[in-house]
Amino acid sequence: MNGILERLPCDPLAEQVAARARPGRRLWRIGCALAVRGWERVRQWNRRAHERRMLGQLAQRMTEHELRDLGLTRQQLAWECNKPFWRA
Repeated sequence: MNGILERLPCDPLAEQVAARARPGRRLWRIGCALAVRGWERVRQWNRRAHERRMLGQLAQRMTEHELRDLGLTRQQLAWECNKPFWRA
């Protein structure tokens, strides 16, 4: 029964005291949070790279009239396609 009560969030001060008593668990949470953020960043970079490749393939097939309809020039499109994946 005592173990169940320890897992229930009831008192913020008690949680802080418990976190200080178990520094390994706190480091584990920080490590997990950093790993999740890192993985999200890698997924974002992968998505950007894929979108820019697709945009480059689309740009090769677009006519000047279609580009004007979008309000873009070939130079603007090329600039966007050639940006590194880590730049937004």
